[in-house]
Amino acid sequence: MTATVRTPSEPTAAAARQASPWVLHIVPPNGGGVDRWIRDALSARPDDSVLHVSDRQWVLELPGHRFFPLNPTDEQQVAAAIGRPSCIHLHSLQGPVMHAALGLRGWFGADVGITVHDVGFATPDALQAQRITLLREAKWLVVPTRFMRDTLEAWWGRCADGQRLPPLHVIPNGWRPLQPSSLSPRVSAHDRYEVAMVGAIGAHKGLAFANAVAKALPDGVRIVLIGYAEGTLTPGWLVPDRLWVHGVFQPEALEELLSTYGARVVWFAPGVPESFCYALSDVWQAGWPAIVPDIGALGERMRAQGFGCTYDPSLSVEGVATLLTDWLKDPPYQPRQDRPVEREPSLAETMEQFGVLYTERSQAMQESIFPDENQLQRLAQQHLDSAFFRKEILRLQEELMLSRERVKAQEDRNSALLQELQRLATLYDARGNWILKLEADIESLQRSLANCPTVESPKGLGHRVREMLNRVLRKNGVSTDD
Repeated sequence: MTATVRTPSEPTAAAARQASPWVLHIVPPNGGGVDRWIRDALSARPDDSVLHVSDRQWVLELPGHRFFPLNPTDEQQVAAAIGRPSCIHLHSLQGPVMHAALGLRGWFGADVGITVHDVGFATPDALQAQRITLLREAKWLVVPTRFMRDTLEAWWGRCADGQRLPPLHVIPNGWRPLQPSSLSPRVSAHDRYEVAMVGAIGAHKGLAFANAVAKALPDGVRIVLIGYAEGTLTPGWLVPDRLWVHGVFQPEALEELLSTYGARVVWFAPGVPESFCYALSDVWQAGWPAIVPDIGALGERMRAQGFGCTYDPSLSVEGVATLLTDWLKDPPYQPRQDRPVEREPSLAETMEQFGVLYTERSQAMQESIFPDENQLQRLAQQHLDSAFFRKEILRLQEELMLSRERVKAQEDRNSALLQELQRLATLYDARGNWILKLEADIESLQRSLANCPTVESPKGLGHRVREMLNRVLRKNGVSTDD
């Protein structure tokens, strides 16, 4: 990948207008907290664009939710069509995202800033050296909590051999007021659930532990998961009569859902340390207290705000069940008693801090050029027609040919089987005709014997003839019971 500063080609009229500084955000395609951050950021920065990056395809999202699928191997043409951002903001340290950032940085001649959204960077793998290089060369680094700052600095100290770490800022993910929904959420279960969990719960977020705690709670104390679990997306029992899954929900409906289910507290299971946790922000904005493991950002934020309590993440299943039961007996906080998220930084405050980073360190701020939509459309069409769809058609064609070969082989087997069945049917018909002939001959012979005056004793000639006939019949498979 060539890393030389590009002199932009002559832009079209639509792209030539000089932009107020706009930022190109580069993200992985797996959603989660990164996507939540991006959606909030775009609501405050409508001129920014997003490049969604995977191994085989890039998708550029322009303002107004307009999407252009692009071929990542056409890097120079893609870079020319994107224009020139004033800054590149990287939101992941995964391989394809880092690869895209390193290449586009050279074409645009723009600064790269990085937000480290999760702790996955600290897991040793083959990309560690590339992560160190990208972090070292970044103009600035951002983490959402002090826990993430300490984690990044400790990892850097172990792995970077004394290299300098760029300026590191702690900027929390700002909260945005949730607009009340005009639609009442659907509730699939009508029992009371005094303990709630919120969000998506997988193995790395303590799913097995949550199941065990649900089983250990006293009879009648149930948990509702407002969200979904790994392998369970639709409403239903995860643990029969103990843990109910509500399913996917809109954050705007959380307060009404917690109230409708009768939840008195929201519990977070112990798992991989959270870097920030939007679910806790939503719970606090809804006005519900929370019980969180004292680890990562959950413990940090709870100690700062105090609307709920922390517990030792190594506490046993029985210990957590007792903690929840004791809370329900004598709750120190009631729902809607407080909304502590309002004491944390707002989205406007967060974006204001990022705006300073985007502008004061940007060398290309006055030269930013908006994307060329006509050129993007042409590249997208070319990619889908010649690269993406063509490969898909070839794959489908191969599968169709294999299917036809399998069908032909099966038809041949069916034909051979039919011929064998016809041969057997002919044999059975011949055998049946022979049996019928034998039976008719026997009846005729028996009538003749019955009319013979010299055969009177069972031990006479008639008896010996019958014995002989029976042997013949048995040899030919005919019953002689009569």
